[in-house]
Amino acid sequence: TLSRNNPYYILPFPGLFHPVETYFWRVKSVNEAGLVSDWSNVWEFTPEFPDYPRNLRYEIQDDEIFLTWDAGSKGTPPRYFRIYGINVYGFVPYDHPHVLEGFATTDKPTMTWIDYSVTDWKAYPTNCMKQLEKKKLFFFHLGENKARVVSPQSKYPNMNRIYYRVVAVDKWGSQSAPSEFITLPEGFIYSPSEIMWEKNGLFTYKIRRLKYMGQITSKDPYFAGLWDQPVYSYSSDNLPEGLTINRENGYITGTPVLENGTNRFSFSVKIIKNNNILTEKIISVTIGES
Repeated sequence: TLSRNNPYYILPFPGLFHPVETYFWRVKSVNEAGLVSDWSNVWEFTPEFPDYPRNLRYEIQDDEIFLTWDAGSKGTPPRYFRIYGINVYGFVPYDHPHVLEGFATTDKPTMTWIDYSVTDWKAYPTNCMKQLEKKKLFFFHLGENKARVVSPQSKYPNMNRIYYRVVAVDKWGSQSAPSEFITLPEGFIYSPSEIMWEKNGLFTYKIRRLKYMGQITSKDPYFAGLWDQPVYSYSSDNLPEGLTINRENGYITGTPVLENGTNRFSFSVKIIKNNNILTEKIISVTIGES
């Protein structure tokens, strides 16, 4: 443990106790020869920190998704909340990069709001999206217990993820246990109706959607890693002549041939998971003039 061979104990992570409940504890010592002492006297304590957020839910509005929750009813009142998001099933909230022993993946971390200079991909990035303070409204913060978590105009790391948890923090910095995680619609397309600009002689448009990356677990005889990763592909049946879609990454490229001198067109796009249609959306795009 973190406290091994020391006369104290450090909790490995928040949330192991319930707020405003009394706990009793005692200790004994063991020497190098294995001799065990008698139990100490019994002490008690009552932790004071916020209760964990409950009843997480989401609301879809056009190309965006909003997350709302209820504050817990016990403990100290929250001063602000922290939102954590990731594309991996069953995640634990982390404010800093952390290491999972034996973890192996080819997915390079892309979080940029923290200095991440490691080259050993056993280290896994932070998954904290942002801190929501009551007196400070951010781009995605729309009220005390509501936040914009999916948007084409994402401004913070760990927006546009499929799994989210919320943690409450009081004015002393004591934080609650994490909420249960909520799952947003897999494959949700948040590509907006926007301008398609020319680059290197070709017009390019990227289909953006929520992506499930698998589950961090171990399967004998292998080490822990990302397992059960699905295979996604993209499809479109009615792109204008001159445009093609990359089935693997969702990039639409080419020089569209449009009728009647128009510079705007619509098309449908399908997200396919393991050979089954996951979601479909009609997107309108305007050709930009360079």
